[in-house]
Amino acid sequence: MSSEAPLYETLALQLQRRIQAGALLAGARVPSVRSMSQQAGVSIGTVVQAYQQLEAQGVIESRPQSGYYVRATRLPGIAPPRKGAPPRPRSLSRSMLDQVLAVYARDDLVPLHSATPDPGLLPTSRISSVARDLLRRIPDKVNAYAHPPGLLALRQQVAQRLGLAGVEVEPDDVVITAGAMEAITLSLQVLTRPGDAVLVERPTYYGLMQAIEARGLKVVEIANCCDDGPDIELALKALETQPIRAAVLIPSFSNPSGATMPDDARRILVQACARRGVPIIEDDVYGELGFDGRRPVPMKAYEGHAGGVILCGSVSKIMAPGLRIGWAVSARWREELIRAKSFTSCSTPTLSQHVVAEMYAGTNIDRHLRRLRASLAANVGRFHAQIASDWPAGTRVSRPRGGVVLWVQLPPGQDAHVLFERALEHGIGIIPGTLFAASGAYRDCVRLSCAGEWTPRIQTALQRLGQLARE
Repeated sequence: MSSEAPLYETLALQLQRRIQAGALLAGARVPSVRSMSQQAGVSIGTVVQAYQQLEAQGVIESRPQSGYYVRATRLPGIAPPRKGAPPRPRSLSRSMLDQVLAVYARDDLVPLHSATPDPGLLPTSRISSVARDLLRRIPDKVNAYAHPPGLLALRQQVAQRLGLAGVEVEPDDVVITAGAMEAITLSLQVLTRPGDAVLVERPTYYGLMQAIEARGLKVVEIANCCDDGPDIELALKALETQPIRAAVLIPSFSNPSGATMPDDARRILVQACARRGVPIIEDDVYGELGFDGRRPVPMKAYEGHAGGVILCGSVSKIMAPGLRIGWAVSARWREELIRAKSFTSCSTPTLSQHVVAEMYAGTNIDRHLRRLRASLAANVGRFHAQIASDWPAGTRVSRPRGGVVLWVQLPPGQDAHVLFERALEHGIGIIPGTLFAASGAYRDCVRLSCAGEWTPRIQTALQRLGQLARE
């Protein structure tokens, strides 16, 4: 957490960590405002602000004339997958991808399908101001090509930001791309050949699956627990028994499960892949969005001298998706990535590179991120409460510690495809679960985005989805 964090946010984070550690159990009364003021040595106003933030995040709840209590969830989490034999490589199917992609072209839907923060949660006005200033000051520079590896000022800022996360890289290791998806696609192009098999989580982001399919690759799917990410034991067995060429993983606040891989598991998997000569493509696009302010240490921090991890990230979830600024970070494959970038999209938009460099250098990005994380955490709490109130009994929901999505498992017998189609009829966009696995699993699951500003429209859409799921 930044040292510039307001005192009430520091207090809120400390109390949240106590709750997560089990020092305060669900339903337990939180120390009174006056008592906490004395314990922490802060003003009553500071405690009130901290409690209000935790209440907005759904961590605690107020009871009239009684005080604050740790909120007890009424929704069961999603059960861990059952153990099984190491999976074999399988080819991908287009499934219902085209139907889902058509949803993104519509602007008449309640956007519970779009895993990108609403413009109202992003520094939109500041970005506009910076862009106007750049066009006035250096029009020639922002209208010229910024050939790969990209603008030095931006690469310096990315390297500095990663350094704060525990990853020591040089600006020369950073290749600027048109978003994280291009970074991942270029990495696959550098590391694999058609017909190779890659290790992925199940479920995983369908965009990764389609990039893998477009490359003509097969996948080895490792079951993903909604708490701790992929089953490490199965992953190690798969590395030993299957011809895996690379791994593509989302270790921090995974889309769609919300899972976060523990530090020990990251280290073990990176070392195991290194021993087998299997490079890792790390999708770190959600890494800055931990609700408690803690940024998970990327897998790249554990690569050692082998340099076996290409870290891919972007500003799409924290600044603006339309800027199309991402990066692939690797000293080992830097030249290959630059070559692949040069012969695909030639250059990443120059104005956008200058804007992001200025935003990192001249804006208090950590203050913005604190506000964004608080809004997303509050949304997750509201979504949980609304689903518990209006969806059918037996519904299970993930409990992410960061990110922008919820993974929802419908009661036995429910079909997410049917709910998807009926939701469209009522002007609501959601994503059916089968899109997130090559195996066709998760017919009973949907992904919901918590990235919009909470409004009566969002609340009504969740209520309507609950009604549709009951019918």
